[in-house]
This record gives sequence, structure tokens and C-alpha cells, in this order.
Amino acid sequence: MNYDSPYVILGTETVADLQIAMSRHPAGLFLDMTTLKAILRAYMNGQLSDDSLLQLAEFLEMNEGVSVPSIESRAINDILFSVANPEINFPNTIEKMQSLLGMSPYSDSL
Repeated sequence: MNYDSPYVILGTETVADLQIAMSRHPAGLFLDMTTLKAILRAYMNGQLSDDSLLQLAEFLEMNEGVSVPSIESRAINDILFSVANPEINFPNTIEKMQSLLGMSPYSDSL
């Protein structure tokens, strides 16, 4: 395993998993929009609890060791800020995730 390159976040990790990955990868972590969408969909499908989603979003938002593709950085940062700060950006709900993903709340496809 190449520890000189960033660890690519898969979307299935816990905060503890990501902390371990950061300690092993001096180049930090890498998050792209596809993975962030997978995390939001896991929440929408009930595979990720409210607390777990909040912890992940807070960890990813506040961590300078997380890199994102420059073309996606604004959108990723906006979504992470919204999810990590429900007290100022409305509570995290399925409808909010649908909105962040640009999905119709009446869509059956998650």
C-alpha cells in the first residue's frame, strides 16, 4: 500500500477509521463528490444514523488534511458545511439530503 498518496475515502468508514487512515497517510485524505453523495445516500437509506452523519461531516469539514478536487471544492465544502452545522442550516433530514443532492423529494430513486 502506498502511504505517500492520500487515502481515498470510500464512504463506508467511520470517523475512527478515517483518523487511523490519516495517521498512516501523511498526504491526508481525499474526498470527491461521488463519495460524498454515497455518504448522503447511506443516510437517506437508513444505513447511517443522524449522529454518524453529523460526526463524519464535522470531521471532514474541519480537517485541513482532507483534499477535494478543485473543480468540486465549492460544492463539497458547501454540502459539508450544511450537514455539519444543522443548528444554523436546518436539521439533517432526508428532504434536506435530497435538496443537497439536487433530487426531487418525490423521486423514488436514491
